[in-house]
Amino acid sequence: MAILSREFKPEPDSELFDPETGKCSIEYYNACKDPYRVAAHNKIPVPWPLKESGASICGEVFGQLEEQIRGVLGSFGITTHDICVHCRAGCGGRSTEMRVEIRNEEKMYKDVSHIIRDHDTVETLKKVQPLVLAATVEFCSGKWSSIAYHNRGLAPRDSEKKVSVVVFVKPGSVDAWGVFQKIMDVIESAISLEDADIYVEIQPGHIMLC
Repeated sequence: MAILSREFKPEPDSELFDPETGKCSIEYYNACKDPYRVAAHNKIPVPWPLKESGASICGEVFGQLEEQIRGVLGSFGITTHDICVHCRAGCGGRSTEMRVEIRNEEKMYKDVSHIIRDHDTVETLKKVQPLVLAATVEFCSGKWSSIAYHNRGLAPRDSEKKVSVVVFVKPGSVDAWGVFQKIMDVIESAISLEDADIYVEIQPGHIMLC
């Protein structure tokens, strides 16, 4: 049995992280857990899960700059498999922002949730559920939005999966997310050596009622 999580590795000299207090946004915290997606200095990749669509305006601009872009990538020894163009519209769709992100599609974090079907695993999670809630309320007061217990893995149903506790935090929240370790300690204290490994994630997100 082990309580596991992806490691947080903040960028040196980033304006998005305060090394004295350890505080940063929940979006930056998660971005620094995925070494296979990077954005320009003091920018972060769009948080997972991604919702992307093509944009003709950006495509036209990229067509004019493609040769220079490939030249820059080549000068740093970066071999590209594909270059995609996606845009994010500004307020009211009146403006367009172009940003750059480099990612490794095969290794980047892109887990999705699956149902937990194993009875023993469900019983283990029932034991830790009230403790996780109490720790989250205490250490993430005013910031957390929901807690989920899922198998996490790639989208195909036959992919390898990890039993996971996911604490969702309101987007834009800022904190010293070392508090996350306290939630992991609570889970570890409540389960036995015979229980399955449990992964713990804290991610931006909130419930939207339809």
